[in-house]
Amino acid sequence: ICSGDPGFNLSLSGSEINTTYLLLLDQTVIVATENGTGSPISFGNQSAQGTYSVRAISQNGCITNMTASAGIMVNVLP
Repeated sequence: ICSGDPGFNLSLSGSEINTTYLLLLDQTVIVATENGTGSPISFGNQSAQGTYSVRAISQNGCITNMTASAGIMVNVLP
């Protein structure tokens, strides 16, 4: 994206009830929790440069790191 752009809406195509989802940027949590609804969920627009991934935590405490990730590169305006 170009510097100053609103970014991309990062989301999951589906979620599980009784599961909490965390959005990470370069392995640091940036969106603390989104609760699973059984439907798609959105983490909102993200515009920081780096690699985004999702971690799921089930109600019994099992932690699963999603296998897919998304990257954003910010191009500085001339």
